[in-house]
Amino acid sequence: MDFGSSHIFTEVGSDTEEITAADLQAQNGIYQPLGSTWAPQGNAVSQANVLYDNFMGDIKGGRAGAGAGNEPIYDNRSPQKASTKSSDYAKPYDYLKRQSHPYEYAGPGSFIGSAPPPLPPMRKKEGAADPMDEPTYEAFREGEYQSLLRNASSKIRRADTNIVAVKFDKLVQAESPVTGSPVFCGSCGAAMSHLSKISQLYSGKFWICEFCEHENPAADGTVIPTTEDSTYVTGPGSGGDADPLVIFCVDVSGSMAVTTEVSSEVSVQGRRSDEQVALQAYQEELDAAEQRSRVAHQEALDAQMLADYQETIEGQVQALAQIQIARTASTASSVAPSTQATAQAPATPSAPPPTLPRPASVVGGAQAGGQRELEERYSAAPQRSPAGSQKPAAPPRPAAPPRPAAPPQPKKHVSYVSRLQSMQSAIQQQVDKLRAENSHKRVGLVAFNNNVTVIGDGSLDPVPLEGAGLTDRESLISLGQNFPLPGPISEVHRCLTEKIYSLTESGQTALGPALLIAISMAAQKPGSKVIMCTDGSANVGLGALNDMDNDAAYEQAAAFYDEVGNFARDSGVCVSVLTLEGEDCRAIELGSVADKTRGQVSIVQPNDLNQQFADILADPVLATNVSAKMVLHKGLFLKDGESDNPESQATHNVGLVTADSETTFEFGVRRKEVLYDNFGGTTVVERVEEEPIYESVAQTMIEGLEKLPFQVQIRYTGRDGLDYQRILTMDRPVTKDRKFAEQNANVGVIGAHAAQSAAKLAVEGAYAEAQINAIITQKLVQRCTQPEEGQEPEQEGIYQTFLANMAPINSEITRAHQQEWDAGEYMELETRSEEESDEDDVPLVTKNKKKMSKKMKNRRKNVSDRQASVFYRMKGATTKMFNKQTYDMAEVV
Repeated sequence: MDFGSSHIFTEVGSDTEEITAADLQAQNGIYQPLGSTWAPQGNAVSQANVLYDNFMGDIKGGRAGAGAGNEPIYDNRSPQKASTKSSDYAKPYDYLKRQSHPYEYAGPGSFIGSAPPPLPPMRKKEGAADPMDEPTYEAFREGEYQSLLRNASSKIRRADTNIVAVKFDKLVQAESPVTGSPVFCGSCGAAMSHLSKISQLYSGKFWICEFCEHENPAADGTVIPTTEDSTYVTGPGSGGDADPLVIFCVDVSGSMAVTTEVSSEVSVQGRRSDEQVALQAYQEELDAAEQRSRVAHQEALDAQMLADYQETIEGQVQALAQIQIARTASTASSVAPSTQATAQAPATPSAPPPTLPRPASVVGGAQAGGQRELEERYSAAPQRSPAGSQKPAAPPRPAAPPRPAAPPQPKKHVSYVSRLQSMQSAIQQQVDKLRAENSHKRVGLVAFNNNVTVIGDGSLDPVPLEGAGLTDRESLISLGQNFPLPGPISEVHRCLTEKIYSLTESGQTALGPALLIAISMAAQKPGSKVIMCTDGSANVGLGALNDMDNDAAYEQAAAFYDEVGNFARDSGVCVSVLTLEGEDCRAIELGSVADKTRGQVSIVQPNDLNQQFADILADPVLATNVSAKMVLHKGLFLKDGESDNPESQATHNVGLVTADSETTFEFGVRRKEVLYDNFGGTTVVERVEEEPIYESVAQTMIEGLEKLPFQVQIRYTGRDGLDYQRILTMDRPVTKDRKFAEQNANVGVIGAHAAQSAAKLAVEGAYAEAQINAIITQKLVQRCTQPEEGQEPEQEGIYQTFLANMAPINSEITRAHQQEWDAGEYMELETRSEEESDEDDVPLVTKNKKKMSKKMKNRRKNVSDRQASVFYRMKGATTKMFNKQTYDMAEVV
């Protein structure tokens, strides 16, 4: 467990803050991803020449190369350190160096000209003027802000550091697991830990629970754990899954025949259709014709240059002859008057004629600018005779005839590759890699268009499904669960390769039935993976999404994918969804399956499929059937956002985990009386002095404690097939000093929770709540990294990293808001008034969910694939993302 701070903040008094229009305006900038065709409203602003991806990977060197637009990469550049020794910090846009870049910024508060976009504000000197206070945004956006402010209410409780992150990267590395079961409290369910103590009374031994203070009898021989981390083997499980499957579920509908230009340097294997063969032959013929044209043009150019050279020589010879005649005449006219002087004086040699240099190569001159060289060498320049008179200039050379026009430069040699061919090549490369590195791996294949074809490992005849068979859920599941397991890749490599390259594209998209069959096949081996690749939305059979205007049909289809996701999670199958760039595949519904199973939701270019497949297969499943139960002291409660009556414990059904998986819990301090009756039951009511049968947990009990215990109970099935329970118990000191808790904060934990919470709300359609939660967390991180007066801002990079990581989801939420506003469909959520709000800090969305559930469901229909991809990715945000600094602040100039 990682905590949001070294101390638990236990102050329960009024601690609120306002969210102003300036806060919303600063957050609501839209960062345009590369390659996007969305036309932003407002002024476009060029961006800095540094790129950051969604996981803070920096791409240095300016403009991205080919394929840079595959993923939703944003110009979420972090603000840079101010070159000042005072505590006056400008806003991020005062630090950024503006250069041209293909990103665009648009949205509320857009600035005109070369001004950078207003990122969330950094700290500024007290009393300093804030340009955000000026109402520069458009009127319709002002209305949007006002509605959001009404959602925010005038009082918003400040975010605090009371967050716990549970990581699963070392889940299977438990040391010396013990066979048996832990000892649990009979009241709250907490397990006996190293914090427990056994006492002896006249009636026997007992131990008092650290979480609820319930007295539990202790049997003879009860052993108290000696460490904070204990692992127990609780059952044999469902069998080993050391050899999980990989099932490729691929789209072969007609749209997969769409081709893409690729460089001849790119080697793509796969079957080519007759149209592709003809197109490639035509391209080769065109290249040959262009080559012949270039040769003919060069020959004509050389001939013209040779004629020019000969003409130049002839002109110069004529000029020299005229010069010689003029010189002879001048000499003859001066002989008589100066005969005597000439006889007495020594003879003066006449000036030699000019030398005519010959170009080394006529053709070479044409290639290296020979025409200019000839003009410079042989241009007629005035010369003076020995007597001082100016010689007549040579006549100008006649103008050369116009050169032949150069033919248009041919395009670089390219190949045309279909989406299906790219996918075939990518699958085959992964199959070859698995055979070389893990010859026992089992790989299966399911293809779908109008029908579903279950191919398996290719050693058996494919099983086709069509018509009514695509709507019978039980039959589809039964077929998948009873289909023969694929053989080891070393044994079936040849026949599987043949089946991969025998796929042809045609028809529509029976995606739902194919996905259900693929998951059912993979469920035979828990820990298996299903990789779904498609370029369109489902329109045949179960899960069809082609009738979006029919609310009943849409809800039925959306419910189907939710059920499929639950089925995959409970079966221990990890599903990843890859959609092709530029197509509407309804990733918001399809991605729910991947989200429930800890898979990936990505938008890719066809040429990048191989790398994406490799990334998915490189992240193995560590455990299945994972659940994490958080147990808190009875004076605390968990903010799960679902219950109107929060409890002191909650369970997250995680399902599958990989090395990067983690989940977070947010908790608060109870401000209502928690009463325990004599039968172990709990209730939350106002304090009643006259109830003698209840034990009251007074607020002073929390205040009097120096430490509070925390326990997480993780149940899972390991890769060896055994069932385990791992219990981790810690205690943390408490403080009422908010500033102290924030100065000792773990921004990685806070950031991961903020991203996960905002993404969860965004997927549900609660955009306003997601924005408000993001803003108050940003203010918290701003305070956490606030340096003391006179100190250098050593943690400035952490704050910048937080801003950069939150930029993608903030941008997509803002984009969704603006699209709704432009379409006249903006939805304003009503929030509880101050009089209606109770004392417990129940999340804002709780009160509105029932009332707005229908509208929020309708809002999902307008979510684009790119927005869905960002939302689902941020639901899997980790502390590592927010702990990472992308650059050294000392190197920034």
